[in-house]
Amino acid sequence: EGRAAMEALFADSRAIDKEFYVALHPAFEQYREMERQNADTDGVRAMEAAGDSTIKALVDSRMNELAEFKKMPVLKNVAAALRWRAVWKIVGAEWMYGKECPDWRIGRQDRCNRKILMVKDSDRPTDHSEASYQQGLDRDREREWREKGKREEKKKLEKERLLSIELATAKRAEVEDGDHSTSSKENNIKEESEETDEESCSDVLPPMLQEKLMKEGALPERRQSSTDDWDYARRFSSTDDWDHINTDDLLDPLDWSKSFIWLNGERPVHVFECVLFINVQGTTLGKLLLSTHHIYFHPGEVLVGGNQKTNSVNESEDDGTGGTRELHGQRSRRWRLGRLTESRGMNYLMKPSAIELTFCDGKELCFSFTEGKGPEQFHLKLKNCQVPLFRYTKLVSPRLTFKRSKVTELWRRRMISNFDYIIYVNRVAGRTYNDLSQYPVFPWIISDYTSSILNLNNPRIYRDLSKPIGALNRTRLDNLLERYQNLDGFPENEKFLYGSHYSSPGAILHYLIRQEPFTTLFIQLQSGRFDCPDRLFFSMVSCWNSCLTSSSDVKELIPEYFTLPEMFLNTNKFPLGELQDNRGTVDDVKLPPWANGSAHNFVRILREALESEYVSQNIQHWIDLIFGYKQRGKEAFDANNLFTYLSYDGAVDLDKITDEVTKKATEAHILNFGQCPVQLLTPSDGAHPSRYPRSECWVPICHNVWELKGLRYFTPSKQFKTNLGDDGGILKVWSSFDHVSVLFSDFSLASYHWSPLENGSMPFTFKTDKMSLLGCGSIFTSKCINSKIIDAATTKKHKFDFPCASMYDWSFGCTADNDYSVSTVDSRPLSAYEGGTLFSRRIVSCGGYFDNTVKVYHSESLKLECSSKGCHRGQITCFDIGNDGNIFITGGVDCTVQVWVIDNPPLAHGLVDSFVKTLFGKRFGESILQVVHVLWGHVTPISCVSFNSSLDLAVSGSIGGKICIHSVRKGKCVRTIDAVKSASRDGKQIEHNISVRKISVSDYGDIIALMSNQKIHRFTVNGSHLASADAGEIIRVMEITSGEMIVTGGSRGIISIRTLHDLKVQGEIDLSSHGQIQCMEFSSFTTNPTQQYLFIGSNDGFVSVVMEPSRRLEILNSSMSTLGLWN
Repeated sequence: EGRAAMEALFADSRAIDKEFYVALHPAFEQYREMERQNADTDGVRAMEAAGDSTIKALVDSRMNELAEFKKMPVLKNVAAALRWRAVWKIVGAEWMYGKECPDWRIGRQDRCNRKILMVKDSDRPTDHSEASYQQGLDRDREREWREKGKREEKKKLEKERLLSIELATAKRAEVEDGDHSTSSKENNIKEESEETDEESCSDVLPPMLQEKLMKEGALPERRQSSTDDWDYARRFSSTDDWDHINTDDLLDPLDWSKSFIWLNGERPVHVFECVLFINVQGTTLGKLLLSTHHIYFHPGEVLVGGNQKTNSVNESEDDGTGGTRELHGQRSRRWRLGRLTESRGMNYLMKPSAIELTFCDGKELCFSFTEGKGPEQFHLKLKNCQVPLFRYTKLVSPRLTFKRSKVTELWRRRMISNFDYIIYVNRVAGRTYNDLSQYPVFPWIISDYTSSILNLNNPRIYRDLSKPIGALNRTRLDNLLERYQNLDGFPENEKFLYGSHYSSPGAILHYLIRQEPFTTLFIQLQSGRFDCPDRLFFSMVSCWNSCLTSSSDVKELIPEYFTLPEMFLNTNKFPLGELQDNRGTVDDVKLPPWANGSAHNFVRILREALESEYVSQNIQHWIDLIFGYKQRGKEAFDANNLFTYLSYDGAVDLDKITDEVTKKATEAHILNFGQCPVQLLTPSDGAHPSRYPRSECWVPICHNVWELKGLRYFTPSKQFKTNLGDDGGILKVWSSFDHVSVLFSDFSLASYHWSPLENGSMPFTFKTDKMSLLGCGSIFTSKCINSKIIDAATTKKHKFDFPCASMYDWSFGCTADNDYSVSTVDSRPLSAYEGGTLFSRRIVSCGGYFDNTVKVYHSESLKLECSSKGCHRGQITCFDIGNDGNIFITGGVDCTVQVWVIDNPPLAHGLVDSFVKTLFGKRFGESILQVVHVLWGHVTPISCVSFNSSLDLAVSGSIGGKICIHSVRKGKCVRTIDAVKSASRDGKQIEHNISVRKISVSDYGDIIALMSNQKIHRFTVNGSHLASADAGEIIRVMEITSGEMIVTGGSRGIISIRTLHDLKVQGEIDLSSHGQIQCMEFSSFTTNPTQQYLFIGSNDGFVSVVMEPSRRLEILNSSMSTLGLWN
């Protein structure tokens, strides 16, 4: 009864609703029609348009506010990260770098394009323990089993799905048969119940079966209107969709660059679309924005190895040259144009579309423009930017650049080394460290890797440099020539002799597999694991034999063979695998017997072989093969020097290839199978000139051990006399082209006329000129110049030994001319040879002033020009000036080392860091002396410093025996060395209270440290201790020569000449009659182009000159023969 009552009530309600609708609907429709007619007027439409505009403006304003609000957390996080990084750099990083850490990688090249330094690899995510070859095979097998199981499971599910469809179809047929026999009452079911049943039925069935039944008409289709309503509602209710749709229209296309803080007055200059950022880790496609003060790059996609595309951006190191900002998951980069010094055009994919930029801090960037004349346009737009250090030079072809260069003549006169010249030729020909497909190439030099002793004077140990590496083995060459004759299906210009190349990405990674970032790149090349151990670089003998006998292996060497011993050492302990036949584990490279198991000794011998007389007289033949007229054409065929045609510059124009597949294949071949350098000398230019004989050229005075016995010293009798006290003597000697300047301990500066011409009994001319007083003499000095150091040291837990204070603890140096175009802005010393000669203009002194300052005097008038204490808090204890004469470093009792720039505001503004700039504020740049970096890392007063301009490294020693290595132009700590502990690891007892007394750095990264216990130690800049020796005296001066020898002098009055690698004394020059040796100065080839001289200042105030008389006779005989006076 209740059910019946409810049904009756429901029926009455529906009837009332229907009657109500029928009664009101016509009236409501009539009302709506009247409203539409009233609204169809101009005034109403204008009001609606105004309302729409107001709403749109409000929406736009709201969306802009929302976009800025969403960016704020990102900017705050980035700012916080940068602040923490700066704090960590100052507070923690320097003290952590001295600890044992396996994560090291190859750093960037130095100012002479040499890779010597290893830097901390803080970004490496893994130790590659899972990249082992055997583990990779196991994972492949496991993955294959899993895939097989998935395939079987998929087949099983497919069968079950088909069975379910059949059952559902059968059930539907039964239902249809039953529907025909139902009563008329069941056919008159109400519409609402019918729809409910259909929806519930469709929800039960699987989606694929639903679609099939809908197509067959068994199930009604879903109402499209409900879906449209849902999408419409979601569009206005979802904040993400609203932001995504509208911000694309509202945001600036260059909005990504606004994540950086723009300088006042900075404005965009030009935007380059579709630019490739090229570095050794990959190629990134993105946008390049050139503003008046910066270069911005916004990445799009990364092309790993030129082919594979990823959505992430290449994680290259942010080294402080500009900055990085992460926006919407991508890292944008910025670099300061105030640091840009030079640019050079390059090829990429056989097109002159790339440009390489060099900055004053050593950073190099390589960009390739995919549209139009990008390099020329970029170079032209730089004229509208703030680039005070940039030298505007027209972008010309490499061939023309090489012809105009003076470097070849310098090499012929032996004023630069073979290594530096080959690096220069590589650079002019477009080779760069930023592109693995165009990596610098060096020749195999030695062919004997089995002897126990190597005699570098024996021509038989050298490789024949007149032949390519593939033609050294006659049997292999005959087989290759026979194959060449059988290439009938190839066009004549596409025939090749060698299918592989002497320089390719695979060969580079093969050599550098043991050091990052090349380890990661090698693993990526091998699909996520190391290659088979027997195919890795594990032995020099097997590598040479492969290059000598294999028909598919003709690779040459790379520059790291001559500079980087760590490339042969598995310092990171990567799992390189086991060799077959129980031949051992692949770890460090097995070196030849004559290396005595030392990678450092191996690299040193290779470098000596490269500079040997045999190579000096024959290296031009190899240059003709790689860079010269024998590179291509008939001359290349005659020299058996033919490679695949796609490896030659200009062999193919990718823009004219219409087929996309062919174009991609050609690009892959060019990038992965090797490219020949740009040809610098054509057949019309002829062969590369040879080097002049050694007898006609300038050679360092301490070049060979067997020539040390011929050294003699001469002391001119007519020299200036001074009233010298107990601390009397000479403080410093400088030599120029025609003058020698001598600074005495009473601050009097004597000048002598100098000439290499004979004058009576002397084989040179040495006459007195004038004598003046430097500044106000010693009126501003404090005799006890190291009292604060001693006081600071004795307050520590241990009392450290420190030498007694004297006038010889002063530091002096000469700066270069203020002509910025000579060498001050050039990041490569070779370019200085193109600009002119350096002239000494200012004298810098520090060490004993009562006001703890650095003072600058004019070299001619000797007037004080500037005085500054920089950022030091306390006394300045040591000083060293670089070879370029514009940057010097100081150390103080405040345990800091500071980097100074003298009279070069553009360079100072380019190098200064935010800490120093904040400290000085608006006063920065007002003085000719500017501090640009404060280097941290010591906890005791600094006792000595050494600055090597070529390496761009400052090495400092302190009381307690700690040595810190810093990058000068970047202001970063590279490594710390505990000299006492490192020198005592051979089992000897550790000596405490030892300080570093003097320190010096060679051009190839050898650190010579003289300790307060008169021990001499040899370290490398990468922290290895290699040799020790006893000095046997108190050494006051220590210099490293260009011939890799050490010259020392001290209390005995004897000049000792030691070989650098073992610190053994090879020769001595006795000057004890003049007392202690206080200072020395080597002449350079720019001041004395005939031969090198050594000027020595002694305790009695006399200057002695060391020279090689037999060398002078050789030069005289050569000159007379050239003039035809005798044969």
